[in-house]
Amino acid sequence: MSTVAEALERGVFLDGEVQPVEGDTLTILNPGTGELVGHVTAASAAHVDAAVRSAQQAFGSWSPLGYAQRGRVLHNCAEAFEASVEELAPILVAEQGKTLRDARIELHKAAETLEHYAGLAKEVPASRSTASIPASTGASSGARWES
Repeated sequence: MSTVAEALERGVFLDGEVQPVEGDTLTILNPGTGELVGHVTAASAAHVDAAVRSAQQAFGSWSPLGYAQRGRVLHNCAEAFEASVEELAPILVAEQGKTLRDARIELHKAAETLEHYAGLAKEVPASRSTASIPASTGASSGARWES
C-alpha cells in the first residue's frame, strides 16, 4: 500500500485517467499536523476545457443507456467505493484533518448515496423508462416526458 503522500501526488483527471502532475501545483497540508500530504496539479483553463470535451464525449455513450443499465453502473460504483473505504479513509484524515471515524462515516455515506440513486432506477414508471430524449437536445431543451 502506498503512503498518503504518494497517493495524493496527482494531476487532473481527464478521459477516465489521472494525468501526471504538471505545470503549477497546489500543496496539500494536513490541517491537523501541518505535515505535507502531497501536491496536485492546479487545473488551468485548458484543463477545464479538456474536461468539458471529455464529458461531452462520455455523454454520447451514457445518454442512450436505459434506467436499469444506469442503475447497474451506479450500483457497481457503490460496491467498488464501499470496498475502498479503508484505503480512502487515511487520505481523508490527512487531507482534511478529520478523525478516522468521521472519514469512514463520510465514505460509507457516499457509497450509500450512490446505492440510493442506483435504486431509483427501479422506481421509474415504465412509460418514462422507454421514452427517449435525443442526446443532441437533452432535457434542458424543454423536452418533456410523456406519460
